[in-house]
Amino acid sequence: MTRNITTLAVLVVLAGCAMGRTTPAPIEERSLKPVTRKAAPVAPKVQPAVPRDPRLPVVNALPDPESPLERARPLTAPEPLPALEIKPLDQSAAIARPPAAAKLLADAEVALQAGRRAEARAKLERALEVSPRDAELWFQLAKISEADGNWKQAKALAERSNSLAATGSPLATASAALREKAAAALTAR
Repeated sequence: MTRNITTLAVLVVLAGCAMGRTTPAPIEERSLKPVTRKAAPVAPKVQPAVPRDPRLPVVNALPDPESPLERARPLTAPEPLPALEIKPLDQSAAIARPPAAAKLLADAEVALQAGRRAEARAKLERALEVSPRDAELWFQLAKISEADGNWKQAKALAERSNSLAATGSPLATASAALREKAAAALTAR
């Protein structure tokens, strides 16, 4: 059925194309009078503000490209890179906590005091998106994981906090202690 409809539609279109036009096509007026056309206006020549000294060479806007022979250079082995010295991050300088992260940390502490650990965890995770190199945020998140009994996560978060904390700081000591406590809890299982 659809094949018949398609065939009929094609035939109607072809029949419409085959029919002659009822109105003649527009034809230019062709009279015996000669047609005079206006010439296009010619732009006046612009004279340079400063006359050019004919003794000076003409400077093109772009330099001539190198010839293929100048570009063809023999391939040589690249020079070895100098040895890089990896220095640890200066952990003595405290990272300035952005105001948004400080507000989220304060909100997380209020939620912890009210016993809403899931809300506190969400606030700390959001604060870490704002300030991912803040060791205290990682430590607080590790303490929440410890309270939840998730020792594997607590250990990983404490390690991250310890790696970001200044060496010898109270935060580094607390992070190391929490990491050891979590490791002991994992081996006791």
